[in-house]
Amino acid sequence: MKDYEQFHDGYFEGIWIPAKGTAHVYLATSDRQRSTAVLTGVVMVKVTGFKEGNIILDVGTRGASEPTLEEIADLYDLTPGHKPAAWELQLLERVRNESLCLFEINCSYGGECLILAEIVELLSQEEWIERHMPVRSPR
Repeated sequence: MKDYEQFHDGYFEGIWIPAKGTAHVYLATSDRQRSTAVLTGVVMVKVTGFKEGNIILDVGTRGASEPTLEEIADLYDLTPGHKPAAWELQLLERVRNESLCLFEINCSYGGECLILAEIVELLSQEEWIERHMPVRSPR
C-alpha cells in the first residue's frame, strides 16, 4: 500500500467526474496546500458520508495484488460476509490481470472514498490547473 501521509488531518474537499472512466478527487493538507488525485480507467466509485469539513485520517492506494473480495463487496455495497457471486470473483481476477488499483480515503470526520481504477496520478493544484483548465482568450 502506498500512503499519502501529507494528507493526514487534511481535507477531502470534493470529487468531480468529468467523463466516464475519469475522476478528480480534491484534497488539501492541514495547512491547505491543495492537490488533486486524477484517476483514469475508473471502474467504480463509492463516496459516502460527505460533509462540510471532511477531515482525512489517511489516503492510500493498493496495487493489483492487494484488494480483497471484502473490499470489492464494500465498493459495491454488498452485504458483509456474503458468499461471493461469480462476477465478484471475475472482477477480482480482472483487478489482478489488468493491474488495477484501489484508491481510498478514510476520514476521521465526514466522507469516505473508495475508487477502483487503472491509474492514480497525484497533481499539485498548479499542475492540475495547467493540465485540466482551458485557457480562455481575451475578448
